[in-house]
Amino acid sequence: MQISRRQLLLGLGSAVSANLLTPGWAGAAEAAACDGASPTSAPATKPADTGPGKKFGAAGEVQFFPGNTIICHLPPASTTHTEVAVVWQQLQNLTAKTHITWLPSTSYHVTIFEGVVDAIRRPGNWPHGLPLDAPLEECYRYLSERLRQFDLGITLPLRFVIDDTPRQKITTAIPLKCIDDAEARKLSDLRNRLSLATGIRQANHDNYEFHTTGGYYVKQFSDCEAITYQKNFQAMVSKLKKKLPVIELGNPEFTLFSDMSHFERQFYLSSRS
Repeated sequence: MQISRRQLLLGLGSAVSANLLTPGWAGAAEAAACDGASPTSAPATKPADTGPGKKFGAAGEVQFFPGNTIICHLPPASTTHTEVAVVWQQLQNLTAKTHITWLPSTSYHVTIFEGVVDAIRRPGNWPHGLPLDAPLEECYRYLSERLRQFDLGITLPLRFVIDDTPRQKITTAIPLKCIDDAEARKLSDLRNRLSLATGIRQANHDNYEFHTTGGYYVKQFSDCEAITYQKNFQAMVSKLKKKLPVIELGNPEFTLFSDMSHFERQFYLSSRS
């Protein structure tokens, strides 16, 4: 049976309409359009967290990477947690499955002060009151003793806003910044006092970029895939900023971790007065 030009066009229109309702179509369409074309942006960023002794294996599997940190989990029953989980799932649906290892929603958090990692033992990253070869369990006890006595000494909640400034490099974290200068000073003072209490002062202490991570980039995108991902990521961040004009977090938690999928709370930091 011969199909008329009108029937063919109608059929194609229906197919496109259906595909536009399918998760992943926007990414697939852009990838197809980009195929064979010269990308206009920088080449795709190379993954930095895979390999021996790092957070993930070559295939993107979670690896043993123990340490501790001070964080605020996104409250599980909050609007913030719900909206963040939704947009990460949407981005996941638009992204090739092998390029990013996505984290469980129970791990979503904002790091307030970086602690130690067993695999990174050097001055600044390790308490200056302990030898660099001290067992990790000794380091846990050392920090726990000091942080249980630490005076949080600030008014809660901690208040952040989403920073939707476009990024050039591939990122799998939603960038955050303090809601205003007063909040920035409050958090800077807290981090300085934590540094004195723990003996840890990492190289990025004065310019640490707050964020909440949804996954880790483990396999390099092609330049075309990177362009598509960046567009989808930026659209996600802009959408989320409208839904969450302010992100509020409570008491920071001292946590231990064996890998990047789970952060086990030991106790909350609290004010002593």
